[in-house]
Amino acid sequence: MLNFVFAFLSAISVQWGLIEIAPGLKTKSYYRHMASLILMGSMHLFLRGDLLPHVLVYYMIFMLWMMLAYRTSSFIAAVTAVLLFIAQTFSALITTNISLFLLNRIYDFRILFRYQDGLVILIFAGVYIFVIKYYQWMMKLFKNIVALDRHHQRIIVISDLIIFSLFIIYQRYTLANLACIVHTDGFILIDSVKRYMLYSYLALTAIAMFLILMVNRQLIIDNNLARYKFKAEVDPLTGVLSRDAGINVLREEMKNAARMSTELTIAYIDVNDLKFVNDKFGHNEGDQLLKQITEIIQGNLRDLDIIARLGGDEFMIVFTKCGQVQAEKVWRRIKDEFTQMNRNGSLPYGISASVGFTQFDAAKHRSVSTLLHEADGEMYSQKKSSKNRFSSKHRRN
Repeated sequence: MLNFVFAFLSAISVQWGLIEIAPGLKTKSYYRHMASLILMGSMHLFLRGDLLPHVLVYYMIFMLWMMLAYRTSSFIAAVTAVLLFIAQTFSALITTNISLFLLNRIYDFRILFRYQDGLVILIFAGVYIFVIKYYQWMMKLFKNIVALDRHHQRIIVISDLIIFSLFIIYQRYTLANLACIVHTDGFILIDSVKRYMLYSYLALTAIAMFLILMVNRQLIIDNNLARYKFKAEVDPLTGVLSRDAGINVLREEMKNAARMSTELTIAYIDVNDLKFVNDKFGHNEGDQLLKQITEIIQGNLRDLDIIARLGGDEFMIVFTKCGQVQAEKVWRRIKDEFTQMNRNGSLPYGISASVGFTQFDAAKHRSVSTLLHEADGEMYSQKKSSKNRFSSKHRRN
C-alpha cells in the first residue's frame, strides 16, 4: 500500500511539473491530466530510477505520451522531458544533501520516493517547487523575444544539459565521498563541517542557475540578431512577431516555396468580440484575451510555423511546407482548445476566432498583399457565415 502511495506522490510531482513547464497544457482537459497521472503512477510503481534501461523506457513513454495525448511537437516533448529530468534530479540532489547534513540520513537521490520518508519527501517538494518557479521566472525574462530557430534551440538544450550534467556529476561524487566519511568508524562529522558543506552546496547551486540564465540569455540574443535584421520585430503584448516582421517572413517563405515548389499556406485570423470584452470588462481583460488566444495557438503549431500580430485583433499564421488541408487540421485542434477552455469557465467571457485559409500559388499570388487580401476575404466570409447561422438559430428559438 505504501509503495502505491509514494509512487502516486512521485507521479503527482511529475504531472505538476509537466503542466507548469510545457506550453499550452494548462488548457487541456481534466481527463487527459488524470490519464497522464495514472500512467506516470504506474510507471513509478514498476520502473526503477537507478536502472538505466528503466529510465530510458520511462522517458521514451513520457515523450510519446506527450505527442499522442497532448499533441505537442517532438521538440516540445523532448525539451520538456529533459527539463523535467533536470528539475527532478537537481531537486533530489539538494534534498539528499540536506538530509545528510541536517538529518544524518543518506539516500540515493535517484530513487528518493522509494525510501518512503515523509519528511524527506516534504523537503523535496519544497525544493522542487522552487526550481520550477525559478524556471518560470527565467522564461518570463524571454517572453517578448522571437521564436528561436532550430539551430539555436539545439545549442541551448545541449548547453543546459552539459552544465547541469557536470554539476550533477560533481555533486554525485561529493555525496558519495561524504557518505564514506560519515560511515567511517570513529569519525564524527562536526557541526561546523556540516554547515560549511551545506553552504558550499547552496552557493554552487546558485552559481549553476546563474550560469544557465546567462548562457540562455546570450544565445537567445545572438539568435535574434542573426535571424532578423529589421526593427519592431516583436509585438510587445503577445510576444509574437510584429506585422513588419511577419510580412518579411511571409515574403521570404513565398520566395522559397516558389523556388523549391513546396507547399505554403497562410491563415488570416480575427479574434471575435474583442471590442465587447474591452467595453464590458476593461482593456486589461481584452489584453488577457489576446494573450490567451496566442498562447493556445502557439502551443499547437509545428516547429516550422510562424504567427504574427497584424494589428488590433488580427493575426496571421504562416504554415511552411504545409497544404491547406493540413493547416485546417491544426486549426481544428486550436478550436477544440477554445471550446474546452470555454467549458471550463476559467474566463468571464468566451474565446473564439474567425479564420480564412489561402494556399500559396506562385502563378496567382505575385505579392504578399495579394495573398493576404485573399486570406482576409476568406476570413470575412467565414465570420459572416457564422453570424448568419447564429442569427437564424436565434430566430428559430
